[in-house]
Amino acid sequence: MKNITIFIPNNLISFNYRDEKNIEKFLKDKIIKLKKKYHKDISGFYNVNVYQNNKYGLIIELLHESDIDYFKDLIDIKVNVYYDSDIYLELDDYFLINKYKNKYSYDNKYYISIDDISYIDMIVLSDFYKYIYGNKLLSIKNQFKVLN
Repeated sequence: MKNITIFIPNNLISFNYRDEKNIEKFLKDKIIKLKKKYHKDISGFYNVNVYQNNKYGLIIELLHESDIDYFKDLIDIKVNVYYDSDIYLELDDYFLINKYKNKYSYDNKYYISIDDISYIDMIVLSDFYKYIYGNKLLSIKNQFKVLN
């Protein structure tokens, strides 16, 4: 298994994510469960990016960096936590977000910050968007066109 992304809404978080040791323990537990329950081959060096947002929760990216030659079952992780991260929703259809005040477009896609949308509306629209965050968001955000 190479790269893995885990989405964890606030209502499923039962630990203090402001403490990196808690995040590391949580990750170790989840990796062990993935390996045992789903028989996933997870080993090697991973760079782990944790994007925390007060409204949503956590988005965790496990990015496989390299294999460990002599220890096939060994997992080594480096955790980077980004608190108060911006998370946007990317949609193909403008009319799904036209009622919101702060909306943006870029490259024939439409964007809205999760901070500008209700939790209920996020659930209603969940079949129509994908989350944009981290480096991808940073690379396109300054090119957003504000929509009325």
